[in-house]
Amino acid sequence: LHIEENFPDFPFEIAPFRIAIIPAKAGSKEDQKSQAMVGYLANLLDQKENHLFYDDILVDDRTNLTIGSRLIDCKLIGVPLVIVLGKCIHEEKVEIVIVSKTIRDLLGKDKLECHSRETAH
Repeated sequence: LHIEENFPDFPFEIAPFRIAIIPAKAGSKEDQKSQAMVGYLANLLDQKENHLFYDDILVDDRTNLTIGSRLIDCKLIGVPLVIVLGKCIHEEKVEIVIVSKTIRDLLGKDKLECHSRETAH
C-alpha cells in the first residue's frame, strides 16, 4: 500500500486548517531564526484583512520532533499548505509545501514553476 494514498485531500474550504507553519527542530542551527520567523508569519497570515487564512493557521510547535515527521502529521490531518522553516531560512527563504492535489491541479504546473522563480529572487 503506497503511503501517499493514505493522506486525505480535503477541499480547501473544509480542511481542518488551511495552512500550517513548521519551525525548525529545537537545538538545530536554524532554531533561533525560525522561532523569530514563526511569530512574524503567524501574525502576518492571521489578520482579518487576510480572509483566506484568518483564524485558520496551525503552528506545529512540537520542535522535539523532526520537520519530516511533523510534515507527515500535517498531511495526515489534511492541511493543504505547509510553510517549512528549515535550512533555507539562512538564505531568508521559506519552503512552501503544497500537499493538496486539488490545489496543485488548480494552480497548474506552469503557475508553480513561475511562482518558484519569482520567490527565488
